[in-house]
Amino acid sequence: MVWGSVWSSTGNLIVGDYGSGTVAITNGGLVSDNSGFVGEKSGSVGNFTVGGLGSVWSSTGNLIVGDKGSGTLAVSNRGAVNGSNIVIGNQIGASGTVTVGGAGSLSASGNLIVGNSGGGSLALTGGGTAISNGGTAIGYGAGVSGAATVAGAGSKLTSHGAWASASTGAPARSQSATVVLFFPPMAATVSATARSRSTGRAALDDLGH
Repeated sequence: MVWGSVWSSTGNLIVGDYGSGTVAITNGGLVSDNSGFVGEKSGSVGNFTVGGLGSVWSSTGNLIVGDKGSGTLAVSNRGAVNGSNIVIGNQIGASGTVTVGGAGSLSASGNLIVGNSGGGSLALTGGGTAISNGGTAIGYGAGVSGAATVAGAGSKLTSHGAWASASTGAPARSQSATVVLFFPPMAATVSATARSRSTGRAALDDLGH
């Protein structure tokens, strides 16, 4: 547990290498590394939580949740996670799950991929946000299942690059991708500032369109 402290590494941070691993950042703790892996090897299990204002996990390189194994990342209560390319469910057989709530944030300076060659899911609730300054792909690999849920006031998924979801052409090749938006008053939103080069499915409730 990193409780109000600083943990800095110039190498990679691996949580769940050959076995099970857990890291919790709370009360303004800061963890920084080159690249981060949660659930790195096949059969491994990694769990990472970031919670509380000022609590930050920052990777200058890629941040992978579920590389070959099973990885979960939970960000809450204004905690923040930053990386270059953020991938949820990277390689074949992997599974990655990321939840962002309570005004927590997930930020990729490059691409955000939910379901690369493994299964991935991203849930933004209760004001949780995710942003990619590159592109965003939900279900990238052929036959891979990727899902993103955006629910609750202030929750937002933003891509400043190309948006790719359930595409049969570049840049995504997925056969199974779903983006589900729940729109109560003060709606949650999904936006892209660059023109999408592919199409996807969105299920909207309350507004009915």
